[in-house]
Amino acid sequence: MQIFIFGDSITSGMWDTQGGWADQIKQRVTTQCINSHFEIDIEVYNLGISGNTSRDLLYRFELEIRQRKDETESIIVIAIGLNDSQYYTQEKRNETSLSDFKNNLEKLLYKAKQFTSNIIFVGLTPVDDNLVSPMPWKMESSYRNEDIEKYNNKIKEFCAGNKLVFVDIRSEFKKTDYMKLLADGVHPNTQGHELMYKLVWEKIQLFPSLRT
Repeated sequence: MQIFIFGDSITSGMWDTQGGWADQIKQRVTTQCINSHFEIDIEVYNLGISGNTSRDLLYRFELEIRQRKDETESIIVIAIGLNDSQYYTQEKRNETSLSDFKNNLEKLLYKAKQFTSNIIFVGLTPVDDNLVSPMPWKMESSYRNEDIEKYNNKIKEFCAGNKLVFVDIRSEFKKTDYMKLLADGVHPNTQGHELMYKLVWEKIQLFPSLRT
């Protein structure tokens, strides 16, 4: 069994002292393999790259998998979209239009289906508008909850229409004081990554090979 986790800086684990939600899944799987005395063999690949949009992910998606894929069953987890939602104030546009974003999701799904039918899409996290609209490190653009919600809904609708597993991160964050789960207004802190790990792991276990 192989698990391929694709995404951006949040997936790569930025601002988490434990390595991020994807690495926590890797640690959990490693523990599971050890406890079973390696009767099950599972590899987890964290393929998150900072700054990636859906367009960037499309460019590298197939190559990343083909370099690592073996003959065993696999699960593909895709966590993308936050950078697509970036809003450029002067140009009055998002990094990726909603229509282009949907097209990119469709292309990603087509590519993923070449390798497995076990596909999960992870929803987007909310941000602190006061801290990242505009972004201190990129003053010409902003992360805005009003935009993020549109892109998150597009992922959710896409998953519903294609009968795919969707991890509703945004709703779970907003059930609490989610500002306390953010490190810099956009990236989750250790507690935020812990919550994401639990939510994604719950969905991964829907697939029989990973149930504990």
